[in-house]
Order: sequence, then structure tokens, then C-alpha cells
Amino acid sequence: MGATLLGLGWNFEQVLTALVIPAALATTAVVIKGLVSHADAT
Repeated sequence: MGATLLGLGWNFEQVLTALVIPAALATTAVVIKGLVSHADAT
């Protein structure tokens, strides 16, 4: 994925940002889901 974007003329910082943002959103969603599940269990 990253190599493809670099090949299309993206610079490394743009590629890194494009890969980090979805990972951060997914991590946030998992954390929120975990907190909500834990709150429901008590």
C-alpha cells in the first residue's frame, strides 16, 4: 500500500499520515467499545 502511494508521487509524510489516521480511528473505536462494554458489565 505505502509503496503504491510513493509510486504515485506521494511523499513519505503523506503516506505515513494516510496509514496512521485509519489506525488511530480503529484504536479509538476499540478503546471506546471496551469502555462501554466494561461499563455495561458493572
